[in-house]
Amino acid sequence: MGQAKAEEMDYWTYDEYTAFREGIKDKPLSYICFQVLYWTGMREGELLALTAADIDLVKKQIDINKTYQRLNGKDITTPPKTKKSKRKVPIPDFLCQELQNFINTRYMLAPNERLFPATKHFLSHEMERGCKKTGIKRIRIHDIRYSHASLLINQGCDALILADRLGHEKVSTTLNTYSHLFPHKQQELVSNLEQLAATVGVTPTPKPPTSNPLLETMGISYDDGTFDSLAASDTVCANTGLPYGPAPLPKETAPGKVIPMPRRKVI
Repeated sequence: MGQAKAEEMDYWTYDEYTAFREGIKDKPLSYICFQVLYWTGMREGELLALTAADIDLVKKQIDINKTYQRLNGKDITTPPKTKKSKRKVPIPDFLCQELQNFINTRYMLAPNERLFPATKHFLSHEMERGCKKTGIKRIRIHDIRYSHASLLINQGCDALILADRLGHEKVSTTLNTYSHLFPHKQQELVSNLEQLAATVGVTPTPKPPTSNPLLETMGISYDDGTFDSLAASDTVCANTGLPYGPAPLPKETAPGKVIPMPRRKVI
């Protein structure tokens, strides 16, 4: 998704979602569908394709491996378009319990039968009904996916984990889509660093390294600049001022006089 698409997205805050779900709580199917959408960030077609076999209440995860659509009055279930779309999404305990309660209401539910007997039109209608009832702004069904992403980013989730959870083929897709939600985290980071320094009372001073593995693997001895002043007076450092590099070169200490070389006149 490009920047133009990212600018078109809308989403609910956590408070807006919790207010909205009160408006559709009177219908168990509507309630559980929106709960799964909001707390997993899965796509609408992925939700409607779920079966009871896809819900692992022991490992507390949902196996997303197909997508659903209705064409010409027929229910069509197909594999996801990309490899990354097939994924296992961990879910919180309360959602596990709500799914268990819903499954218990489905009498004689076959393992491979669709768990949520609904359509995209049904979800859109319930979205409209809930918004009118609660006064919450109307967004698209797909925007609930953005709402989930916004929630995770505000909880400190990084782009790599978010991409895996949402089933994006590339992390760049996640960054391009949600980059506008990340900038405020930079200021939050600065604030955390300031608080850390305040608790210590002084600004931490970095210590020079005591070794340089890269140089040592090449057979180059490492000097951290801590040799004493006496030794320093007898040496000439080949890399003065640098915290790394070859060891200082010793001065010539062999006895004898310096014999000046004769000068030659060059014609």
